Amino acid sequence: MHLHDAVTHSRILLTHPTLECRKGAIILYLEVITDIFQLLVYLVFFGLIITYYSLPLHIIRNVYLTLRSLKQCVDSLMRYRKATTNMNER
Repeated sequence: MHLHDAVTHSRILLTHPTLECRKGAIILYLEVITDIFQLLVYLVFFGLIITYYSLPLHIIRNVYLTLRSLKQCVDSLMRYRKATTNMNER
C-alpha cells in the first residue's frame, strides 16, 4: 500500500456519513500514523545522540519495539483491507 492510497482511504473514512461503523478502521490508521511518527522521532534522536556521543543502547530497544509495533499495525491494516475488499466483492 502506498502513502497516497492510505491518505485517500483515510479521507474517505472521515467523510463517510456513518463514522461509527468505520471507527475501527480510523483507529487502525491512527495507530499506524502514530507508530510512524514515533519511529521517525526515535531515529532522529538516535542520529543526534550517535553524532555527538556514542552508540545509545537504550534507544536501540525503543526503536526496535516501535518498529515491531509498526509492523504489527501494518499487518493488521493489510488484513483489514483484504477482508473489506473480499466483503465488497460478495
